[in-house]
Amino acid sequence: MNFTDLLKELKTKTFQEIIEEYNEEAEKRNEEIFVECIENEVYEDEDLYVFFNEIGAKMDNFFVENDIDGHDFGKAIIFAEDEYYKVRFENRENRFGDYLPDETMIFFDKVEKAEQCYIDVIERRILEDIKRKQEELLLEEFNGTELCPWCGMETDFRFKPMIDKDIICEKCGKHIMPCSLCDSDRQCGCDNNCQKTIKESLIYFNGLWDKRLNGDY
Repeated sequence: MNFTDLLKELKTKTFQEIIEEYNEEAEKRNEEIFVECIENEVYEDEDLYVFFNEIGAKMDNFFVENDIDGHDFGKAIIFAEDEYYKVRFENRENRFGDYLPDETMIFFDKVEKAEQCYIDVIERRILEDIKRKQEELLLEEFNGTELCPWCGMETDFRFKPMIDKDIICEKCGKHIMPCSLCDSDRQCGCDNNCQKTIKESLIYFNGLWDKRLNGDY
């Protein structure tokens, strides 16, 4: 089953019926997923996210509004098969006690394509998250051993790309760049452009390069 199959089945079945049928097949493989739901009202919990992962869907954006009593409700956005969909959600008092956090109910009685205004906000959130992760990476300390182009000797280094401009060769005292962190065959001694290339290389090889943010690599 994929998300498109789920949408087709929701036209004639409830989410609960679909899950029950899904688990009848999954039971044979000992792979049941116990999503808690009543007809088309589905509790947001870990099992729901496991089920979404199984069918190639992702739900991690919520657009929240508040009613006059301060209860949260709004739209939850699901991304599947290169499309964005929206469903209603509502936060309710916990069934097991007022002292526990509210429970989130997702309503699958109506699943619609998300408007561009939602998509624009989500894309902005994604890029902001990628940028934050890139900045966090470049604040980390990278350790290694560098061959000094001046004296030809190896020197150990610790380098923080967002803080340090260069490293110092322990043997000859020259300021050099940690070229081993750079996606280049050059040993350029100390070069301002090299510092930029080191940052770009670290971002790329840690899987955080994004063409929308960083351009072509």
